[in-house]
Amino acid sequence: MIRIRKQLKWFAAPLALLLVILTGCQAVGGLDVSSALLGSKDRMYQSSETKETLQVKVTPSANASEEDLAIIELINSFSLYIDSAKVENKDKASIKGKVHYQKAEIPFLLSLDEKGAALQIEGAKQPIYLSYALDPSLPDMTAYNEQMEDAIWNVASFVVKHLPNPNKISVGQEEATVNGEKLNLTKLHAEISGAEVLKMVRPFLSSIAQDEKGLKQLIGDIYDAAKGLFSSYQEIEGAEGLAEGILPATKEEAVTIYYGMIKGLLDEYVKTIDTEIDKMLTETPEMKTVFSDKSSLVVNYYFDKDLNARKSNMELTVALPVSKDIPVSEIKVISDAESWNFGEKVTADQVDLSKGYLDPLFGEVTTGQMLRNFEGTKPVYDLLLQSGMTTSYLYLESNDPMYGAENVKGTAFVPLRYFAEHFDAEVKWAKGSKQLTVINDLTLEQSTYTLGSKKATINGKAVTLPQAPYTAQGTIYVPLRSIADALGASVTVEADGYSVQRN
Repeated sequence: MIRIRKQLKWFAAPLALLLVILTGCQAVGGLDVSSALLGSKDRMYQSSETKETLQVKVTPSANASEEDLAIIELINSFSLYIDSAKVENKDKASIKGKVHYQKAEIPFLLSLDEKGAALQIEGAKQPIYLSYALDPSLPDMTAYNEQMEDAIWNVASFVVKHLPNPNKISVGQEEATVNGEKLNLTKLHAEISGAEVLKMVRPFLSSIAQDEKGLKQLIGDIYDAAKGLFSSYQEIEGAEGLAEGILPATKEEAVTIYYGMIKGLLDEYVKTIDTEIDKMLTETPEMKTVFSDKSSLVVNYYFDKDLNARKSNMELTVALPVSKDIPVSEIKVISDAESWNFGEKVTADQVDLSKGYLDPLFGEVTTGQMLRNFEGTKPVYDLLLQSGMTTSYLYLESNDPMYGAENVKGTAFVPLRYFAEHFDAEVKWAKGSKQLTVINDLTLEQSTYTLGSKKATINGKAVTLPQAPYTAQGTIYVPLRSIADALGASVTVEADGYSVQRN
């Protein structure tokens, strides 16, 4: 499955279909679909608990190779079970569940608060922590967070309001079980095919074009948010006046300018969009399969009287064309969820960080440290190895004593510390001593060199070097091939230097 670039366009199709999970803007059977699906901004962070399952099913095509089939089998073995997702408030939430992969079960806990996100995987020595801390040289955006949230919310609301309803949409009352409790709920059922997605584009654009008041309001909201964002950057030296030349001087001016531009484009698109879609399907006939009745999205939402989505299930099917470049004929995503305790007291679970953690963003965690952290959970360890995270490449130009290789009497030498740091290896050298120790980050094996001596040990084995290590202008140089062997890398001689590769 090396044909990645050619395949990417087909995997954009699920995104197009998922956009219409917000299934329309008009009321159906007395239910305000827009309000039900989107909710209200003041309830966006209300407390709740949820459990959910997610499965992916891939159907191989007739031309799938054995390698393709093996990868598809791995994908089909994946499923996600969220046993408990808790929202405590705007800043605190947690997800506890397990990932099924092949025959393994990987329990995990993810917790989030205002400072960062922590992930504990069962069997790992330490949790992973991702801090939200920003570079101190960047401006503090806290004062503008709410303004930015308002702008994003307004954009989402505007889009949902103008989405047309699919042909198959219905509302009715139904008894459903949520977290063991039987409830009388309002069920929203909607179905949409890939072919219908394309037919919805023109009505969607036309609806927006006719909403002069809403569009102008949205432009003004975005202008206010952008103005605040640019204002915060005035604190940075050299960024004064950043907004000048990018934003109009006033909101009124911005609304006038941008409304005219957007309205003109929308009017033009409304006239030509059907022709452009036909042209796309003619020039790329394979897209007819993706946007056909074989692709579909079927959703069921169950709402309580307060329009909280208490239960939902979704099945997304994306059909792919017959092609030698695509070993897959269909992708199916299935999801089921139940939610309860809306607005009640909910306490998010917390990952215990008191005994230490790995911070890959600010903690300078090496590849070896990350791998050793997951030695106790084999599925994760194997996945990390298969991900290629141990792969590293370095090109060394000839006769570059700083960042390349030096030829000394037919032997290529490299600056030890520069080379070792590229492969996350540790170099130890006691002052006054001529002996150096290099520790392989992946294996923790040690190699030793002695300045002025051809005798060395590479990963515990005594060897005789072609030339002795030496120092020049405060830099220590060692033979290239020996240090590459010590760190599990191979060397290829090129026309103007050396390629060093570790897999």
